[in-house]
Amino acid sequence: MKLRSIIVLITGALLFGAPAASMNFMPAAKQSLNFTVYRDDAPIGYHKFNFRPEGDKLEVKIDVDLEIKLMFVTVFKFTHAASEVWENGRLLSMESETDDDGDPYKVKVWRLGEGMLVEVNGEQKLAPGDILPSNLWNRAIVNEDKMLHPIMGRVLPLKVSPLGTRNIEIGNDKFIPAEGFEINGGGEFQRELWYSPDGRLVEVGFDAPKDGSRIMYRLNDNSSSYR
Repeated sequence: MKLRSIIVLITGALLFGAPAASMNFMPAAKQSLNFTVYRDDAPIGYHKFNFRPEGDKLEVKIDVDLEIKLMFVTVFKFTHAASEVWENGRLLSMESETDDDGDPYKVKVWRLGEGMLVEVNGEQKLAPGDILPSNLWNRAIVNEDKMLHPIMGRVLPLKVSPLGTRNIEIGNDKFIPAEGFEINGGGEFQRELWYSPDGRLVEVGFDAPKDGSRIMYRLNDNSSSYR
């Protein structure tokens, strides 16, 4: 990168202002959240979160593998692997690799001054320093008015609508109270998120944009947070 480009990026980053502390869920020990993903009640894969705290820092590993078959033939395949590093409630860095049914995306995010530098498939741009990725597990997203798309690396306007409270089934005959929110990132990213009283993600739902099928994330009872 040329010197002039670096100076422009740093100057822009300083204009965004200081980042806010934004995380509601900070595990004190190594934990995991493991979801089975369903399409119209048929299992199609998994979405896993692994949390490893070290002092003031938290490392989060995300692993997603989804596959839809029709007559034993794969008609849709999605994989996503991400690594996040947080410190005192703010995002320090994020890297992800995604294969969206044959379309590859490689995203890197790191701090530059008081802003964030976002690189998507080699192209760089600035984002506000307080931006949160729509990674689902972090309940703080429901208090925001913008979000970072975790696959495309785009900053999107965010609308949050409360869904009330209800009991969520965890495993067999286990129920916990949860509060729900619908997040809508400019029409490009819509999810219904349900969180337990301690801020843990316990259920996700949305309608697939391509065919309208119902996608649900249901927390497995082997998740270490709920043993």
